[in-house]
Amino acid sequence: MVRVRCFDSVNAAELKAAWQTLEERGVSTPFQKLRYAEPMERHFLNTSRGMACHCLVEWHDKPALIIPLVKSKKWGVKTITFLDYYVADHQFPIFDPDLLNDIYQHVDQGMLENTIRSALPEHDVLSARRWLDRLECYDNPLRGWVG
Repeated sequence: MVRVRCFDSVNAAELKAAWQTLEERGVSTPFQKLRYAEPMERHFLNTSRGMACHCLVEWHDKPALIIPLVKSKKWGVKTITFLDYYVADHQFPIFDPDLLNDIYQHVDQGMLENTIRSALPEHDVLSARRWLDRLECYDNPLRGWVG
């Protein structure tokens, strides 16, 4: 069973535990590590530039995918983008390739995309800049649906 939840802080206990699990066995860049996300969130969110909305996808209660996101509002437009404030030179979700592959064998990718989108807070734009299509030997599981 797929479950998608959003959290408003990397320090939420359930999210932090899932994040650490995925760091140990998953695929990510340095820009998705907790040691990067925590100070980014602390610095930028404490300056009222937005709110975190980190998305956790679980498969049978095991963490499969985390998309570290932030929501901001500028000129009346609500935008969700990666928690990097355009500092990082590339973005990629953190995920467990085996669990994600298992999800795709049982759940249509379009349905998963819709489930993730519906779990996000209200927004006008879902933006991904510096989006990697591939990391090491793994395709970006979200490529093609964020623009």
